[in-house]
Amino acid sequence: MSMAPLSKPIRNGQLPDWKDLNNTRDTFRDLGLYNEDEDGPMLDVPLIKTIKDFQKAGGLIVDGIMNPNGETENALFNAKKGQPHPKTPRN
Repeated sequence: MSMAPLSKPIRNGQLPDWKDLNNTRDTFRDLGLYNEDEDGPMLDVPLIKTIKDFQKAGGLIVDGIMNPNGETENALFNAKKGQPHPKTPRN
């Protein structure tokens, strides 16, 4: 499954687009990083943790936020394509 670009930010305290949430959850599931059964329209604590863990692993700003065309979304697109995080040193 391919990830569709975000239409709205995914962040705590802001109502995200439910399609964005489900696409993001599915992408993290495909990468083996999110194992929850949640598919509801609300942002859940495990997804926020997954986003923060992904950001930390990639050397990104760890804020739990995914913005349309932001560094976390772009890194997730690259991870889905099998490319390293943009700030991960290459050997």
